[in-house]
Amino acid sequence: MIWHEDAEKWPPLRSLTQTSSGLSYQKKSDDNSISLIVAFEGPVFKKLSEQIQLEGVVSVHDNGKLLDTKAIRNDATVGWRMILRVRCNEDNNKPVELRGFLYF
Repeated sequence: MIWHEDAEKWPPLRSLTQTSSGLSYQKKSDDNSISLIVAFEGPVFKKLSEQIQLEGVVSVHDNGKLLDTKAIRNDATVGWRMILRVRCNEDNNKPVELRGFLYF
């Protein structure tokens, strides 16, 4: 992720505006997964038709496994959220590298 200070210029098409993480609230909580929510906003999203459905595309390095991913429109901000659920494989001391983007 690339973070911008308030005084810096934001990318013209889209911007990552917020990330959140937490335990996955699933029926089975014993899978040691975590949910990540990545919020996107920007002028390009305001131009999209409400009928457009974006897709969250995520790649995960060897130490993790992607369990679920989806993209949902955020009507409050006229942006989009990518929601994903991941789990560490064997070694919890190693980081899990994730790369993701929205696709339509």
